[in-house]
Parts: sequence; structure tokens; C-alpha cells
Amino acid sequence: MANHYIRSAASGANDGSSWTDAWTDFDQVSPWTRGDTYYLAGGTYDAYYLNITLSGTSRITIKKANASDNSGDAGWSAAYATTVATINGQMDIDKGYVTIDGVTGSEFSGHGIRIYNSEPTNVVLLEEGSGFIIQHCEIEGAGFFHA
Repeated sequence: MANHYIRSAASGANDGSSWTDAWTDFDQVSPWTRGDTYYLAGGTYDAYYLNITLSGTSRITIKKANASDNSGDAGWSAAYATTVATINGQMDIDKGYVTIDGVTGSEFSGHGIRIYNSEPTNVVLLEEGSGFIIQHCEIEGAGFFHA
């Protein structure tokens, strides 16, 4: 079980090993590993077809950056936690046992992750499997939610 980092403005090695060397978007994450946590800094990201072909029921967790979990991590800045992480477009998740946790917010405000699609299609598409958890996220768009 390891921690990895995704930050849109990172300028380092682009290998996910620290906030400085974070991947800059979802399509660069390689490999997705069951049991690992992928911390997401505030910023704007392109939606992605999260094609997790791994078998098993260990979770892959995508979690909003936060001071409680990340303040001791290499390259940390409090700014990563204070801005919303916005995912633009349709987000497809292919396999189960994936958690997306925006960490903050309740009811209709303050969410750490926003998934937004301006196109008249799905906003979030959960393909196959079970065990999906999406919490503390704002999901909005011209389309619809399909599970």
C-alpha cells in the first residue's frame, strides 16, 4: 500500500512519487495499483476513462489532498488542499472497488472534488463490478448519472 500524487501544475519527474514529481493528469498514472491511494491536488484535470483491469477487491482510492494526510509529504503545500479539484468531462470507471473521496463538504457545498461535464452525456459512468464509493464530490453536468 503506497501513496501517489496527482497535481496539474507539477513540473518534476511526472512519476507520482511526490507532490513535486506528481503526475499532471489521470491519463499519465501508470500503473494503477489496488490497495494504493492517489492524492489529488486542487486544480483542473481532464476526465478520464479509468480502465482498471486489475482483479481483486482491494480498493484503489482517489482522495483529495488534505493537511491531515499530506502535510508531512515531500513537496507539500497547503494550497493543494484549499482549492477544489475539478475533473472536466465524462469520468468512466471500468472496474469496481474504487473510492473517490473529496474529503470535505456536505450537502450542497464545500466539496473537495467536482466532476463536471458540459456535454449532454454521462457525467460519471460506473462500468462493471461493485464496491464503488463516491463521497464529498459535486457531480454536475448537462448529462446524467448512470451506475
